[in-house]
Amino acid sequence: MNTIVSNQISDLERQSSTVEDQRQILNKCDKDVLKAQRNLKMYVLVSKILPTMDEPTKISGSIVDKVKESVEKFEFDPANASSFNICNSLWKMSE
Repeated sequence: MNTIVSNQISDLERQSSTVEDQRQILNKCDKDVLKAQRNLKMYVLVSKILPTMDEPTKISGSIVDKVKESVEKFEFDPANASSFNICNSLWKMSE
């Protein structure tokens, strides 16, 4: 009987440890998401480029200009344009 109780206690301690490990992982993931959101906001403020990440095969998003109160959408297919040309186009659009 004593062995059964001791085994159950050991099992519960392992489960508790696992739950605590998972809680720490979730907290770290939450912090990582908040950091990524802050970085994206800063990127948008500096570059005026708000990327759309729905379609990984295309480079798309919007150029947001608060001064002009305008939003200009863009979409590029990397298979049809070089990174250099895409970058230059985005710079021209954001001026």
